Amino acid sequence: MRCSLDAALMAEAPAGADDCTPACDLPFDFDRRRASTLVTRGTERQLLTKGAPESLLPRCTQAEAADGSLVTLDDALRAQITTLLEAKGHAGFRLLGVAWRQIPAGRDKIAMTDEAGLVF
Repeated sequence: MRCSLDAALMAEAPAGADDCTPACDLPFDFDRRRASTLVTRGTERQLLTKGAPESLLPRCTQAEAADGSLVTLDDALRAQITTLLEAKGHAGFRLLGVAWRQIPAGRDKIAMTDEAGLVF
């Protein structure tokens, strides 16, 4: 584990997530307000992005529901999420967004352009 934040995220990850191996990182920077990691599990590749929710949400096209299903991130759902984030922020909570997307098998490097079409 690289930091306590990663440890906290892994503690809430679904079963089997601990067999992921980091392959490539895009470090956090204050312009993007996010960091991304390419992880591998067997032949599967997944981009995991964490950062300020307001910087992630515009880069997302889908959201993961509580049951694990994927839904289109339409304007109504985007507004609902934004309202929740604003309420939590006004209540004094510090918020972190996490998003992901599949990356084609065989890719070992990621770029900032990969931080699009994410699942929130």
